[in-house]
Amino acid sequence: MIRWRETLEEFDFDISYWPGKLRMNADTLSRLPAKDCPDWMPAHLFAKLQQHGDILYTHSGHIALDPDLALDSLTHLHANNGIHLGTRKLLQTFNDTFWTPHPSKLVQRVVQACRTCTLGKDSTHALGPSGHLVASKPWQLLSVDVVGPLPP
Repeated sequence: MIRWRETLEEFDFDISYWPGKLRMNADTLSRLPAKDCPDWMPAHLFAKLQQHGDILYTHSGHIALDPDLALDSLTHLHANNGIHLGTRKLLQTFNDTFWTPHPSKLVQRVVQACRTCTLGKDSTHALGPSGHLVASKPWQLLSVDVVGPLPP
């Protein structure tokens, strides 16, 4: 620490502290030069992103994804480790890390396209001719399941 102080004493400068909450935009020296705005992203949004290599980050630290790449990521997140997340939980998990335009539409597509989720979902077909029968007193309704013949 003393070496740094001695080195910096040669220069005439003022140091001021700004809390992170007050610094909404990073200065140009801390940003890499931006490439052209992708077709899938509005230009006014692209101006607010930070670029590190080929990855774009929002001001809140989320990774900005192309919708096609977001769809692949959502498909992977949905069936990760055999756990098929529903629409709400998948959207929440995705939004914790990533950003893409209209993520809820993509989440709907992924969940509706999942064969496992479609087969496991309860059907909403109409009830049989008897519908729901409700008894008003004991022994009013009686049902018997007949099974047979059983092997010896």
